[in-house]
Amino acid sequence: MSITGVGSQYTYMYDAATNKLSTKDGSADKFCDFFNGDLAENDYGELNGYDMKMKKDIESMIMLFNSGVQGAHVFNPDEGLYEISTEIVQGDTAKYTVNGKHAFTGCVGMQYTKSELKAFTDLQQSYKTTNPQRYNAADNSINIAIGDIYNIGNGRKIVVENNWMHGIGFSNNNEEINEFNKYLDGLNALMRVADGLAPSSIIAEDVTSYVLDFLHEQGVDTNKEFVINGTKMHVVNGRIKEVGNKTGVPNGIYEQALARYEQWLYEPLADRNNYGNPVMGKYEK
Repeated sequence: MSITGVGSQYTYMYDAATNKLSTKDGSADKFCDFFNGDLAENDYGELNGYDMKMKKDIESMIMLFNSGVQGAHVFNPDEGLYEISTEIVQGDTAKYTVNGKHAFTGCVGMQYTKSELKAFTDLQQSYKTTNPQRYNAADNSINIAIGDIYNIGNGRKIVVENNWMHGIGFSNNNEEINEFNKYLDGLNALMRVADGLAPSSIIAEDVTSYVLDFLHEQGVDTNKEFVINGTKMHVVNGRIKEVGNKTGVPNGIYEQALARYEQWLYEPLADRNNYGNPVMGKYEK
């Protein structure tokens, strides 16, 4: 048996009558023994966290099938043997097929250190970008940097301070004041998303039009992917999103946590004191 990890693919036979796994050719397999409860802890050998996660995923899938919650298109508990195939896409995601049909996706949420949580929940922390960059047509990008000053017309300016957008301009008109405040709120939200300090959801719907107007004024084409402070973004259903983000956590922070989780999964089960979530103390910052 090879070391299980990202990219691993396996196929097993599941007997609904006995709740046991076996290989297709009937050969001995350590994971099957592990799944079936026939393996002593001192015989775990090369089995690791991916094997434990795969075991739990298959058990969860079968439980859902037996309860009738899902799987009716592939599973009948009275029908003998089933071919279960798995592909580990990445540490937090594995896909399962039954008799050649997609049946289940096993997912797990990431654990974040205190510093990582602070990095995308503290909306008062300083911006990161300090090097200005005007529009670059090669990658449809700009940088918004601390110290930048933008003239947005009608005698109004925006100064990018250390952790906020400073509006300069005067009006006695409440509507104009509210509009300017939305402009400032929108740019602050954009800056935090662009600097990896917040999820794109903080760019609220009522300020998105001001953000898009600002980007258009800088030359950015928002009809295709664009890059702000190194972060790829696009407009989806009228809202600004980070490209490829499926978690709601800034990509950089998620990928850091995922890499740590994958490292933990590769650790042999024989070296662990428990098989639950990773103890964050050894990684905490």
